[in-house]
Amino acid sequence: MAINNVHMTPFLTVNNLAINNVHMTPFLTVNYLTILTEWFNFIVDLKSEILADRLVKTVGKFQNRDSLQFIQYDNKDTLHHLSIPGYTSGQGFDPSIPAFTRYSVITNTDGDINEFNLHIVNTQLSDDGSFECQVLPSDGNPPLRASATLTILVPPDIVEIDGYSNGTKVDVNESTPLLQLTCHAKNARPGAGIEWYKNGRLVTTNIVNITEPITGDKRENTKSVISIRGDLRNEQQGAVYTCRATHEAITISTLQTMVTLNILYPPAIPIITGYQSKSPVRAKDTVRMICESVGGNPAPQVVWFKNDKKLDYSFSIGHGKSTNELTFTADPLDNDAVYRCESSNQATQLPLTTQVTLVVHFPPKSVTITGQKLGKAGEQIQLKCTSSNTNPPTNLAWLSKGLTVAGANEQVEASDQGGYITTSTLTVTLTNQEPTVLFMCQAANYSTVVSTIELSVLYPPGRPAIEGYNPNDFIAAGSAKSLKCVSSGGNPTATLKWFKGNEELTSEPQVNVGNVVTSDLIYVPKPSDNQAEIKCTASNEATSVPLERKLTITVYFPPMSVNITFSPPEPKSGQVLRLTCTSGPSNPAASIIWVKSGTRMRGTNQGNTPSDHGGYTTTNILEIASPSYDDHGAAFFCEAKNLVLDKGWSDAVTLNVKFKPVFNAYATHHIEIVEGQSATLNMTALGNPIDLTYSLYKDGVEASSSAVDISNGILELSSIAKSDSGSYSLKSENTQGATYHNFTINVTYPASITTITEEVSKGVGGIAYFECEAEANPLVPNMITWSRQGFDMTKTKQTYDSSGKSYLTVTELAKEDSGMFTCTADNRIGSPSTKEAKLIVVFDPKIDKSPQYAKAAGDQGDTIELMCKAEGSPEVHFKWKKDNEEISNGGQFQVYSKFLEGNLYQGELKIVNVVKANYGSYICEVANKNMTVTDMFTINVDGTSIPDAPYDLKFINSTHDSITVAWKPGFNGGLTQTFIVIIRKSNMNTKTTIELKEEDGTIYSIKGLERATEYTIAVKAKNDHGPASSSPVPIKAKTLLSAQEGDNQLAQSDDDDMPVIIILVVCIVGIFLLALNIGLILFFVRKRKKRLESNSDTTSHTNTIELYGPNKEASMYPMTPSDDGRSYGTYEKNMDGFSDDYSNYEQNDGKSTSTNSSHCNCYQIKVGVRSSVRGIKGNCCLPHDSSG
Repeated sequence: MAINNVHMTPFLTVNNLAINNVHMTPFLTVNYLTILTEWFNFIVDLKSEILADRLVKTVGKFQNRDSLQFIQYDNKDTLHHLSIPGYTSGQGFDPSIPAFTRYSVITNTDGDINEFNLHIVNTQLSDDGSFECQVLPSDGNPPLRASATLTILVPPDIVEIDGYSNGTKVDVNESTPLLQLTCHAKNARPGAGIEWYKNGRLVTTNIVNITEPITGDKRENTKSVISIRGDLRNEQQGAVYTCRATHEAITISTLQTMVTLNILYPPAIPIITGYQSKSPVRAKDTVRMICESVGGNPAPQVVWFKNDKKLDYSFSIGHGKSTNELTFTADPLDNDAVYRCESSNQATQLPLTTQVTLVVHFPPKSVTITGQKLGKAGEQIQLKCTSSNTNPPTNLAWLSKGLTVAGANEQVEASDQGGYITTSTLTVTLTNQEPTVLFMCQAANYSTVVSTIELSVLYPPGRPAIEGYNPNDFIAAGSAKSLKCVSSGGNPTATLKWFKGNEELTSEPQVNVGNVVTSDLIYVPKPSDNQAEIKCTASNEATSVPLERKLTITVYFPPMSVNITFSPPEPKSGQVLRLTCTSGPSNPAASIIWVKSGTRMRGTNQGNTPSDHGGYTTTNILEIASPSYDDHGAAFFCEAKNLVLDKGWSDAVTLNVKFKPVFNAYATHHIEIVEGQSATLNMTALGNPIDLTYSLYKDGVEASSSAVDISNGILELSSIAKSDSGSYSLKSENTQGATYHNFTINVTYPASITTITEEVSKGVGGIAYFECEAEANPLVPNMITWSRQGFDMTKTKQTYDSSGKSYLTVTELAKEDSGMFTCTADNRIGSPSTKEAKLIVVFDPKIDKSPQYAKAAGDQGDTIELMCKAEGSPEVHFKWKKDNEEISNGGQFQVYSKFLEGNLYQGELKIVNVVKANYGSYICEVANKNMTVTDMFTINVDGTSIPDAPYDLKFINSTHDSITVAWKPGFNGGLTQTFIVIIRKSNMNTKTTIELKEEDGTIYSIKGLERATEYTIAVKAKNDHGPASSSPVPIKAKTLLSAQEGDNQLAQSDDDDMPVIIILVVCIVGIFLLALNIGLILFFVRKRKKRLESNSDTTSHTNTIELYGPNKEASMYPMTPSDDGRSYGTYEKNMDGFSDDYSNYEQNDGKSTSTNSSHCNCYQIKVGVRSSVRGIKGNCCLPHDSSG
């Protein structure tokens, strides 16, 4: 049955299969590189292919996710069925294709022709196979069918050469007979082709390509092996082999990998230059050996060895060779050393070597002669001469008197150190023709070394002689005397020794000059050596008994002691006193003098008496007609002196003279002490016997106050009171009589405020007067001052009179002047006394109507707080109203008021459990003390909302890296608001934002900024409802240039920067002013130091009371302004910086010190009082009877 008018689209026209006019393309080949531009001109014969993962559009262009269409034409009367692998349709044609989600059939009817298109989306490798189009005609006609094959093209995913990554080197030994490179192109459909290139040229020979299927996969692997033979070193060195895959589905220009051949070959045998093996060199010569190894790939390593130990690893490479230069100084230890040079690289199995043997010639360092040096005539002595190590062996020669001596026996032995040692033995017979014979051993080898030995023939020396002392001389005991002993002749020369009696003395080392020997004795005699015998002996090996010389010495010595006695044993004032002094032995006899307190006194000489060691004792008597208290405790010195030696001995005796009590001439007459303090003063008198009794009187009557008490001369002041001031008399008595001492006590006490104006009320613009009166001892200038923290005191006037009253006048009163003024009374005794006076500046209350207080908000059920701040004096009263009705405390409303600070008060209205009716306007009224309303303020209450914008953004200051700004907050909308600080460089658009909590305040320092940079700063506000609808106008500010400009300087930016010249001028002026201030401070400090030093001998600011030395001019009071030479008519606090004289005078701790002498005891007691102190002149305890 013919089926007419059935056509396939020309896009799928098949040439070799025709069923009448029905055509299918048996094989469909689509290459992804084909670009179709004409629909009807695309004709594919027999077999076509399509690339995996590529789609075909219906217009014939092949791109990602395009479609491939199969098209069939038939008449309207024919029933069509579509069949794909694994699928058959049921009754009639069904356009859907179950289980194949990427497959679909698209129909198109155009007149009598029905078009059926098979549409495949996102082709995959699994789509590879055969497709069949079936036409089932009606009326029992046989079915028509045609099939087509779809082949998916897959490029290789990798190209690689076995064992080598792309671009690497292939190291090959030149001896390799065959080199094979294997290249793989994997996972392609169909299998890829492989081409080999050498240095960019196609290679067609010695190549084997194999295509291998992959089990269970439609793709294939391709392997290609290239074989390389021949002279690898000359033909293949550096050749680049490229393996390139060919495939019609490759999308890139080339898919390839390459390697470079590196042919390895060994170097030449190394050559050593600069030294020929076994050529001799001398010790200390510089040896330079160069080892070179030519050729080789890679360049060889060249290493030096010495006696099989590695010596030098360093080598250089260049000009086709490796070079290692070895330079050293030849040493005797290098003799016969083997220096080997080794060359090796990767192509050498064993190192290539060359070696030389070093021969070093060196002379002996020394020759040594051994043997007996002393002998008698006719005796034979054997001498041996030995050389040190040398190369070559040296010859030894013996010489005497310039002539060579024959008959020596010579022997050579090898040394362990690589050289030779020579020994020569000579036998000598001694004669009596000469006392000494000199022999020399000489070794000559490059240089000459010699050694000598002297042989001696023995005979005795001459008798010694002593020099340095005559029979009429004397030697002072303890001083050094030099004696010399001389002896001549003898072989060997004599040995000299010194003796005192039979005791050998230590002398200086003896000195030999020719055949004369001398020995010096440094002799230091003792007094017991007077008339001692000194001798010198001389001896040698030829003497059986030493020869000697003797002398007797005279020793002068001073007395080494004195003995003092006195009569009567207990001296009393008014009685005659006799002192006797006897010296110790002295040669010649000593002379005696007496000394008291540095004054020489002459006694009566009683003559000399013979004594020990041939010396004499001397006696002298000193008589005192009438000893007094001045002699008590005084030291009387007896000095006995040897006038020839001008040396002697001194000792003293301290007298114990009986006398009635006396007080020191400088005993204190005036005591000052602070009220309430306690003190202990030493008021003891001097007396002998020392058992003294004391009585204290005030105004002629025995003192009875418990605060003032005397006990054993110690005056106790306990919790002293004002009533204890007055005149006192102290009586001291012993068995020899009584003495009186008069003094006064002045009790000082700190200032105490007795009267003050407690409160003054005045109106604005008025004048306020205050009075403050204090009691004190002493009354000092400017004792009372007025002050107030944070108040400008320049608008006040302070007046002080000497009676202890001070007046404060405050003029032009302003409302902020209300507050407390402090009156301070301080006479620098104890702690200052302070009291406060209150100033009230009366003015009507005024409400702070800032925007943030004009609103309050909260949602229903919340609690809303309304705040009303007002300033007024002396007090502020608050009232709250709504709808003209006063709100009282209770129910939903809680009313509070409180004092804040200064003149500020705050009223609060709290609304709890807010309902809608609570919204509206509230009025805050303030009234004065008379309850007269002076101001009111309306506060609107509503639900929460966005915040009002902050306002009044201001620049505060800047540093080199920060800027500080401040602003005033708007109403927060009834919610906690957040402030957003926005900062950017003025010449840039990039900005930085910083969020601050409401409780962080409205002053903020922006840190981490750049130096000398202008910034633009803005502030916004937001809460949970969103940002404020507006914000204040941004400001500009600039950081400082450097930190030295100060961290608190204002630097708000203007349009133009400050000129650099102005900055430099300001810096220079600032440095000059700083230097000037430093200079002035140093000037005043030095001036003050000089002033204090000039007053140091009259004024003391310690708390030391000294018993001996009261003086009105040297009072221990702190310096008053008049004492300081300054005018204090108007007191200035800024002078305190230079007035530290009184800073710590009351802080002493009551410790006592003692000054002791042989005459008396003087005590200083540190107490919390002020008293006079004067330096004691002469003896510290000169007694003085002050009873009168």
